[in-house]
Amino acid sequence: MKAILCFEKSADNGVKSWEFGVMNEEFKVRNVIFRTFFCKTGFLAVLFFLAVSFSASAYMVSFYVVEAGLPEHAENRQQTDLWENAFLDVFFDAGHIVCNAPVLRLDAKPSGDIMRAVSFSLQDARDGGIEYILITMLDYTPNLMSANEITFYIYNTSTRQILFEKKISGKSYKTAKEETDDIKSIVRGLVPYIRD
Repeated sequence: MKAILCFEKSADNGVKSWEFGVMNEEFKVRNVIFRTFFCKTGFLAVLFFLAVSFSASAYMVSFYVVEAGLPEHAENRQQTDLWENAFLDVFFDAGHIVCNAPVLRLDAKPSGDIMRAVSFSLQDARDGGIEYILITMLDYTPNLMSANEITFYIYNTSTRQILFEKKISGKSYKTAKEETDDIKSIVRGLVPYIRD
């Protein structure tokens, strides 16, 4: 026999009170059920808490797609939409909080600092909660529907530093699926630059 603290109803006033009692077989069964249920649910609660804690490293990433080399009234380019959608899809699937600005169109590819060319303030972005900015410059020729050159810039708003800059040549694709898959593959290569 073991002396334990158990919860039982008092006979004299009908109020429940804590008393020392002797463990009997019925109590053992209830105790096993109680421990089994709460140990399992407690374990699941701890797992849920850990999963939420580790996934809390999502960053807020803002995307800016810039079309260069097109007049203001030129026909919209489907490839621009594919890039913008790929950024939103891939970075969201990677667990980040994403937002984008309207596509900016410039008559010519800017020389010098891209941030000045697009009139963008890192401080304003940081004040708005954005941690990383990804600017993509699509350099078009007016008579072509695909970009000749694509340039990526990734900025950290806290450090105000450029983390990554890369130029790639534009491609021609046989199918829309091939183009979408290739663009998403390129964008997946940018995800690792969004980190502490």
